[in-house]
Amino acid sequence: MKKYFLTIPNYPGPRQDLYLKYNSPRIKKFCDMHGFRHIEATPDKLSLPSVMVNMWNSSDDKRFARWWFCRQAIDTGMLQEGDVISYIDCDVFVAKLDLPLQTNKSFSYAIDSGNSHNTGVFSLRVNEFTRKLINVILDKERFDKLRHFNVYRENFNSHSPMCGHDQDAYYHAAGIKAHSWVPFDKLPNYGFHSNKNEFTYFELSELLENVEILPVEWNVTQLLEETGENGKRNTYDIAQTTKDRVKLRNFTGGDSSNGSNWLFQEWLNYVNN
Repeated sequence: MKKYFLTIPNYPGPRQDLYLKYNSPRIKKFCDMHGFRHIEATPDKLSLPSVMVNMWNSSDDKRFARWWFCRQAIDTGMLQEGDVISYIDCDVFVAKLDLPLQTNKSFSYAIDSGNSHNTGVFSLRVNEFTRKLINVILDKERFDKLRHFNVYRENFNSHSPMCGHDQDAYYHAAGIKAHSWVPFDKLPNYGFHSNKNEFTYFELSELLENVEILPVEWNVTQLLEETGENGKRNTYDIAQTTKDRVKLRNFTGGDSSNGSNWLFQEWLNYVNN
């Protein structure tokens, strides 16, 4: 079994520099400890076909590239049956090095602090289920239809399309409702089939057999001491944890053009003391 760990650094100036200085060495250390080969791929190194580069321009979202890489790696034989590939966004800091990000099923990820089935961190094992998963996320014809399909958004008490990026494609495929103020891990079946409709691709039994939901500590997007105000938690600090338990701290890079909210240096000091 081969194990790969993918990151795709593609940020403007200051954020790219922060990633290369603080986060990249930490990720490499994590990979070395757990027997992963780290692939640090920029979009120009992904050999994306022109249709893929231009595919999602309406949302200006390039996060589909991680799924294209997985498909390309499988199609070329780089990834074979039973091999593992794990991925984290480049704004995710590895706080704890002790355990590998490696699925025990077919596909693993965490429901993050904001109560999202967050695909910015995942691990998958190449098999029939994950090949289907990759293909349904990359199905452009299907995704284009979702642009005109309204879903109920509990946090806004309104209906609108949910089709901004790859995570939305996964939500539809798994029949997950757009938002829940109740933590998904407290809902039946983690929220799978909570919004079952004509775009639900996977059977509930498939999801329960193949998807491993990791604890929130594997994708922490909110912390009282960092995102709270006046001693109160952020409204979206729904699946709560504490700083000492964090394994992966996700700084959600879209929040700051210069990466000032990327507390890589502060977290390095924290974990080294």
